[in-house]
Amino acid sequence: MSSYESLKLEAITVAAINGVANLDTKAISAVEFAKLESCTALELGKAVMRHTGIKESKGFARQYASSYYSYGFASKETVDNSVNYVPKNIPEALSVVGAFLSVAERHNESLIPYLSVSNAANSGDHGMIAAPITNLKLLDGILKGIKPLDINIGEHGFNKDYPRPTLVHRRLQQLLHDKVIEVITDPNEFKINNPVYSGRLPWRDLKTEIKAMYQVLSIADSLLPGQLWTVDKLTELAKQHQLIQDAEISQFRRSLYRAAGHYKAYPGVINKIEFRPPKYAVTETSHAMASDLVQTAVQLSSGGAKLKRLNEDVAHDLYNDQVTAARIFRRGMRYSKKTNRYRDVA
Repeated sequence: MSSYESLKLEAITVAAINGVANLDTKAISAVEFAKLESCTALELGKAVMRHTGIKESKGFARQYASSYYSYGFASKETVDNSVNYVPKNIPEALSVVGAFLSVAERHNESLIPYLSVSNAANSGDHGMIAAPITNLKLLDGILKGIKPLDINIGEHGFNKDYPRPTLVHRRLQQLLHDKVIEVITDPNEFKINNPVYSGRLPWRDLKTEIKAMYQVLSIADSLLPGQLWTVDKLTELAKQHQLIQDAEISQFRRSLYRAAGHYKAYPGVINKIEFRPPKYAVTETSHAMASDLVQTAVQLSSGGAKLKRLNEDVAHDLYNDQVTAARIFRRGMRYSKKTNRYRDVA
């Protein structure tokens, strides 16, 4: 039963984490936005480009105005048939930006692996992954030795059609991919028994993920007979052999869980086991950054107006130093989903 929850932040702070401070590029662009009384998305992009001296920053920054609006940090108005964005609640956003970017600067690390979805994460997860505040709550709990499913992530899912365990799993997978956390022990190892399909339904009529399951089990058994396997290892093997597409991973994994767990499905294929939750820990290389981000979030909820103003000033100071602003932007570009397009300039 989920119960642990220490990060109880104001709604506007949560919005700032989810929609402004989760990307280095979006966070630093918000300072330029705060300086403009009103602007179009293109004008914001051009202003950031002029300030950072990075030509490609225009394409990044111009998409952020609508995001600021979506999360309550801008209003919209029509001027000469153009949509203009007007800063709103922007000091609240910049207090989070300043706090988080100062942590990123101190450790010279990007915010993206800790709060957002980088290239390392599965692209098929983007539409169903929980909000960035979920990462902070999970990191807070994991640092304290709490099991992820015992952590109350609140109502912060981007897609509320998915159950909480699925949202938690998606975020854990992202943090694992980006090497922010690691699995200390995986008790859910099992042996492959007989990977040959012997069902009544013709092979050609099986779903793609079911075919992929039998295929990867056969490959695994031929590569390492008698080896202990996990669902994660078999999923990676299936991806290496291009047996599944991103959109099929969830169903593929569910089939493996059913085959290995105490279900009647796929009898004899895998020696059945009782599934137990794995143990997670923050990696040694990520521990300092993760701890500081969590502590910063705690301070945001208890520091009062004076700390908010100080953090807002920090955001302006980081941006006003053009060399620093450009370095922050490039750091975000390196971890962006668009990395391959901007490798030379990032």
